[in-house]
Amino acid sequence: MEFLKQNKDAYPRRESVLAGKKVLFCGDSICAASVYDYKDQTFWGWAGRIASASGLSYINLGRDGASLSTCRGENRILTQIEKAKGEQFDMIVLHGGVNDAWDSWTPGKMTASFDLADFDTDTCAGGLEELFYYTKKYFPDTKICFVANFACPSSRIGRIANMDEYFDGILAICKKWGIPALDLYHDGRFSETFKVQEKINTADFVHPNGQGYDLLYLPIMKFMEEQF
Repeated sequence: MEFLKQNKDAYPRRESVLAGKKVLFCGDSICAASVYDYKDQTFWGWAGRIASASGLSYINLGRDGASLSTCRGENRILTQIEKAKGEQFDMIVLHGGVNDAWDSWTPGKMTASFDLADFDTDTCAGGLEELFYYTKKYFPDTKICFVANFACPSSRIGRIANMDEYFDGILAICKKWGIPALDLYHDGRFSETFKVQEKINTADFVHPNGQGYDLLYLPIMKFMEEQF
């Protein structure tokens, strides 16, 4: 796999502990930014913007439609982690859960176990626990973190308008596994800035446009910096 680097002049550059780091981004279409980001394709999504602003190099394996559970068959965020197995990273940034809500799939419950056999991967919660299990197994010395998606209260697709049950569970599982999480979902100040109830920073109340990614990359970059 080829690590991507960005033109340092594309987004405001600042001194950052991320400079020179190698980062893997995994997630769904919001992470992949392959649909609605109308900026120069070289800088799609938060991954490219963060790289440009910080000086890190990255691989973005985010894919349209990817889920935590098995609701999308083999199109899972776990598959992205498996594809990257054998590479070396300083950090892995995970994102997911929106497509599970899109399909109104079973949120599931966090277990008290760390045993792979106890995870019901047909649920969002069980799929996330499996994802953390394998990410830690494949990358034991890599910093791992999770981005909990912003709220999408104006969407009429599946259960996206109210993803409380999904993201409350996701954040509890992050805590259980010791995975630092950026909670954009419950962040009222971010929701107000991002205008989540209006179709201004998204193309469809869910997928960010270029202007939306310009707002998103800053808190994610700050969160990543705080892990070093």
